[in-house]
Amino acid sequence: MHRLVGPLDGCFGIWPTGGRSLTKGEDMSTTARNNAGPTYRRKAPIGPIVRRWYTVPEVAEMLGYGPTKVRMMCITGDLRSLKDGGSRRILPAWVDEYVAMRAAEAEADWP
Repeated sequence: MHRLVGPLDGCFGIWPTGGRSLTKGEDMSTTARNNAGPTYRRKAPIGPIVRRWYTVPEVAEMLGYGPTKVRMMCITGDLRSLKDGGSRRILPAWVDEYVAMRAAEAEADWP
C-alpha cells in the first residue's frame, strides 16, 4: 500500500498499489448510491477480457509456422483475415477452419 500525499495532506487516504481507484479498494460488484440508497449490481462482468481475434505472430505461434508464412497464407486466401488499420487480424474461428481444411486434405491424401 502507498500513501498519496496532496495539498490537503491526509484527505486522499490509503490507495492500493498500482492504481488510483476511486473506490479505495471497495468491491464494485455491489455499490450503494449516495451511501444511503439501494444497492445495485454492475452490468459488466468483472473478469479477464476474452480475445476476439489474433495477430499474425500469435497465429504463427499457435500453428507452429513463421509470421511470414502466415501472412502469405492470408494474402493467398488460404487463411481468412481482415485488415484493421495497418494490422492483419484473424478470428479464432478462421484458424479452426484452416486447421479443419488442412486435416480434410490430409485425410483425402491418405492411402
